[in-house]
Amino acid sequence: MGLKQECGDEVYEAMTKALEELNEYNPNGRCPVPELWNRKERRKAKLAEGVAQILKQWKQQQKRYRRRL
Repeated sequence: MGLKQECGDEVYEAMTKALEELNEYNPNGRCPVPELWNRKERRKAKLAEGVAQILKQWKQQQKRYRRRL
């Protein structure tokens, strides 16, 4: 029995899409590749957004560190 027959069309379509995405990003090995996501807008984040977030977190950490001294 195939996946489509066992689990239905919705699961089959989700698996097909997931495999296509894995092949798109890593055609040699089907290994998952981490991506940055903008969760508020439910889309992939741009590199600049990722860098801005890292800098924001770093600055907050620096403020906390300086308060301890």
